Amino acid sequence: MSKNILTIEEIDDILNSFSILPKNINEPTYLELCKYPKRRFEEICSRLLQFYFDPKKEHGLGDLLISSLMDKINKKDQNFNYNNIKIDSEENAEGKRIDLLITSNEFAIGIENKITAKLYNPLEKYKKTIDSFNENAFKVVLSLRKITNKEEVNKIKENNFINLTYSEYFSQIKTKIGEYLNKSNFKYLTYLTDFIQTLENMEGYMILNEKLSNYFFDNYEKINELKEMYEVYKNGIHEEQKSRLTEILENIKSETRGGRWGLYDKEVLCLFYNEKDDDDIGIVAYYDVTRENACGIFDIYLTSWDTKGWMKYEDKIKNDYKNKIKYLEKDNNRVYLFVDKIEDNDYEQIISKLKYYYEYCKKIKKK
Repeated sequence: MSKNILTIEEIDDILNSFSILPKNINEPTYLELCKYPKRRFEEICSRLLQFYFDPKKEHGLGDLLISSLMDKINKKDQNFNYNNIKIDSEENAEGKRIDLLITSNEFAIGIENKITAKLYNPLEKYKKTIDSFNENAFKVVLSLRKITNKEEVNKIKENNFINLTYSEYFSQIKTKIGEYLNKSNFKYLTYLTDFIQTLENMEGYMILNEKLSNYFFDNYEKINELKEMYEVYKNGIHEEQKSRLTEILENIKSETRGGRWGLYDKEVLCLFYNEKDDDDIGIVAYYDVTRENACGIFDIYLTSWDTKGWMKYEDKIKNDYKNKIKYLEKDNNRVYLFVDKIEDNDYEQIISKLKYYYEYCKKIKKK
């Protein structure tokens, strides 16, 4: 089957649609930077919740998390005293473990935490254990995404569990948090915000904003085709530049009969002057593409691979190229000074200019 080729109009449509989208991307959270192990992330979440569920802990958020949870799961809208609660992780349930068990004089809440794994747990054993702590018992499967598997849904209903998603729970926390901010510990408030953002990123499958994510999903076939066409275009440019650079390399070696000249990364021509293995000053040159020509502009830079080495010649170079100082760049330990460009791939002028700057480097090194 022949493959459709995008027309210029279709490409314009893709690019124009993309150009008006918001480009904000969520920064990585602290938990994401920690590269938490996926198989243990549910345990990490449970331990964080255990800390924030306890009104007496150092977070200063009081009963925010426990009352927000009760708001979502308690259909009778009762008022509870949260001062005498106890939170246990990995509570034994006939040889199995409940992720979180919250108990008080007035209620018991059992939570099975589901981030990525399927609901394979023995909810019937959990139910029996949770109900044994208080007749006013609530049983929750707290999941990253809504559970829709028929077998798992039936299992939840049969054992009187409620499926609550993190997004539903976090929404309630955000609704109430304003009442708690003045007493909160800023450090632990930041950790909570990071925890919430981490799970929201996971829920959205990616760190892109919703409009951008939807755009890529809706247009991925056309975008992939555009990428393939662009790669063909880019590879053609690289091959043309590499061919011309190889020619230049052979010629300049013959013209100068000294120094060390070579190709770097197959697309950038790196030209080094070398004297007694002292590579502290030299030349870098490469092609820039133009609309008409893959080798439309040839740029030449004086450069150093060591800032300290550059300092030996800086005053002299600045004096000789004072009208070019605005093009001086220092990047980590490299220094670049743009000195010349040749347009339209004028081969003779390129060789002549490279020879000139080679002699210039040679001259200032001898001084």
